[in-house]
Amino acid sequence: MLETLVMGVVAFASKNIDDIFILTLFFGDKRYKPTDIFIGQYLGIILLILISVIGSFVGNFIDNRYIGLMGLFPIYLGVKQIIRLIKKKNKEAELQIEKKVKTGILTVATVTFANGGDNIGTYIPPFGLGSA
Repeated sequence: MLETLVMGVVAFASKNIDDIFILTLFFGDKRYKPTDIFIGQYLGIILLILISVIGSFVGNFIDNRYIGLMGLFPIYLGVKQIIRLIKKKNKEAELQIEKKVKTGILTVATVTFANGGDNIGTYIPPFGLGSA
């Protein structure tokens, strides 16, 4: 148990060094309050950890041979986005996004979650993926 805890802490520290740079940008922008940045960062990290724990439990019920197929999902999303860009349906969405830009806790949490999406692959194994 102690080994798992230490491994989790080391994995967390090593995978989140890039967050320091992003947080520096948030703190440099006057539109964000320091409390919003702190709370948003914690919410994003908590969401990443929750998804990792859920993934570890789901991994106990799925054969390890099939878990590798989950790598096809990001490829599917990328191809889907390329097709969207080719069809130029994305311009309307970009205009709507530009109008709705807001700052605050959810913005910081979303950026933290998006930046840490790759961390899920690092966090799941210490929580016991496929140990069944």
